[in-house]
Amino acid sequence: MRAEGVTLSYLAPFSYGFYRRFGYEQTFDQTHFEIQTADLPRLKFAPSAGQVVRMTLAQAVPLIDAFFNQHPDNQVGGVQRTDWWWQYDVMKHSDWEVAVYREDTGRVAGYMIYTRQPETFVIQELMTSTVASQEQLLSFILKHQSAYATIQYESALTESLADLLPDPTIVKTTTVPHMMARIVSLADFFARYAYQVAELSAVTIVVQDDFLPENAGLWQLSIHAGHAAVTKLATGTADITVTIQNLTKAMLGYRTLESQAHFGHVQGTPQQIAQLSAAFSHTKPMLWDYF
Repeated sequence: MRAEGVTLSYLAPFSYGFYRRFGYEQTFDQTHFEIQTADLPRLKFAPSAGQVVRMTLAQAVPLIDAFFNQHPDNQVGGVQRTDWWWQYDVMKHSDWEVAVYREDTGRVAGYMIYTRQPETFVIQELMTSTVASQEQLLSFILKHQSAYATIQYESALTESLADLLPDPTIVKTTTVPHMMARIVSLADFFARYAYQVAELSAVTIVVQDDFLPENAGLWQLSIHAGHAAVTKLATGTADITVTIQNLTKAMLGYRTLESQAHFGHVQGTPQQIAQLSAAFSHTKPMLWDYF
């Protein structure tokens, strides 16, 4: 991958321990929501000028492609779905159906991909951009209440939704480890990363990478007027020491450097760790795809 110019790699592990040997680390979670339809609250929403239209995934792709790729929930750790990936999904998931919410202007403001099992209504993906789209897609779900015993939603969301319900106890929420990631080219990742600060005094970081020696060593990072400068040093003193796995977690926003230092996984003074950590995203990544 490095020889082919790959900067960042994701994978679905059969064993987390096995892939950690190669520098991968868990950086994504998946949240499973389950609710019995008998427990669903009775909700009424104001009429909407838009409408929900049911269609196959193949029919929906031209409408929802740009909406998904530009959605805020897909901007931290997500992937941009190209035509071939959508085609793969269409061929692999022939049972997937889509409810698309379109405003009266025709603009797509939300959609839901779902499947119908004998006793369970399964939500595969739910993306909305307005209150009306949320309400009308929820109303669409509620219309299936009498036909199914259970509603399930496997989501890349990292927060609970139970507090939004009249009775939070009616939804069962389970968070499970999902996919892994690895920085393949650290120099390129440092150079292209979206830093969260405009200024950062020079900090030196020893990165430990047993599998890719090009990433291992002493790096100096500084930011001035929003422009980052990265240099690999031959000699010098380290301010912070971190493995490539833990650096990947921190830069993708899965777990902060401060949190990792608390568990002994990052070495350095609290001030230097906090300074570098402020430059990284603290928004947990969301990955909606599986491969």
